Amino acid sequence: MVGPTGPTDAKIAIVGEAPGQEEVAQGLPFVGPAGKVLDTALRQMGVAREECYITNVMQERPPGNDFGAFYADPKRRLPSPALYEGIARLKSELHQVKPNVTLLCGEEPMRALTGVRGITARRGYLQMMEGMKMLP
Repeated sequence: MVGPTGPTDAKIAIVGEAPGQEEVAQGLPFVGPAGKVLDTALRQMGVAREECYITNVMQERPPGNDFGAFYADPKRRLPSPALYEGIARLKSELHQVKPNVTLLCGEEPMRALTGVRGITARRGYLQMMEGMKMLP
């Protein structure tokens, strides 16, 4: 299990899919290859990682590192009970943190929080979830 990090009053929340091998080894989100890309992007924006609340849709690494394992069907249409729980926990976290904006790092975070698919077409365009701003 890899829980969230960062201040619970952060202005920016960052949401990924699930921890990878390096995240599980260190017990921290976004410390593997994707975390290095994230760190670079944050530095370029002038934002310190420590200012951000960082979490994932799922706090456990999926079997075979395949997020599809959290779905009840191979076409990823029906979330498993565990995925429903993960989404509910994530929404609760974000309602407690109340960030100004939540960065959705991937298709699964966007789908979990906005209910829509197709991140490529929505990348950079604000989406809303229960009154909160989401940026894919």
